[in-house]
Amino acid sequence: MLGLMFKKKIIPHVLLFRTERHVSLHTFFVAGPIDLIFVNKQNRVVEIKENLTPFSFYSPYENATAIIEAKSGTVRKTRTKINDTIKYNL
Repeated sequence: MLGLMFKKKIIPHVLLFRTERHVSLHTFFVAGPIDLIFVNKQNRVVEIKENLTPFSFYSPYENATAIIEAKSGTVRKTRTKINDTIKYNL
């Protein structure tokens, strides 16, 4: 999974998995800080990590079937919180 690595601009990106799983992430080679939104199989937000800076690691507490990577400040701007329902188009 490359996610946002090596991208010149940070645009929202969704990582999807067939089953709920624990996925640790790093921001090596990411252009700037990002927000992470972890979503379960019911499309509910189970965990949020804001402002993860480049060259950092993050290991979530919750399992997820989707992880949304977005520009830092997205969570605050959209007022996303735990237990919100997320709908995304792929």
